[in-house]
Amino acid sequence: MKLSREFLWSTVVVGIVVFSHQGVAQAGEFVQLKQSDGATVRAFVAGPADSNAGVLVVHDYFGISDATKEAVERLGALGYRTMAVDLYGGKSASKHEEAVALMQGLDPKLTNNVLQTGVDQLKKPGRRLRRLDSAWADSRRCWRT
Repeated sequence: MKLSREFLWSTVVVGIVVFSHQGVAQAGEFVQLKQSDGATVRAFVAGPADSNAGVLVVHDYFGISDATKEAVERLGALGYRTMAVDLYGGKSASKHEEAVALMQGLDPKLTNNVLQTGVDQLKKPGRRLRRLDSAWADSRRCWRT
């Protein structure tokens, strides 16, 4: 499996919204999101629930790590409703080999459904999202085998 160097060492921001919010930032927490098929997916969220802006963060190949949580909380502190959906279903890795095994075990269709669930959750009434197509394409290319 070929991996993009940028993906291995950084968290990819997939979607960003245009307006900021003056509300009080919230500490991040794990929540369960319901998918369109009734299944649930875990996500780490931070920032005001009533924000007019949202950011979807895709975790690195180790899973939702402390670095991912910190990125979500920092963006949340800026007033963005920020979410990192868990593509590994609660699992994480501490070594390269473990991370590769987790990533190779992903089903592309299920992964896309999880990412879409995150986008759908951020598309609340009054909240605008602007899709960064180049970032979206880059993140999808990193997952290809």
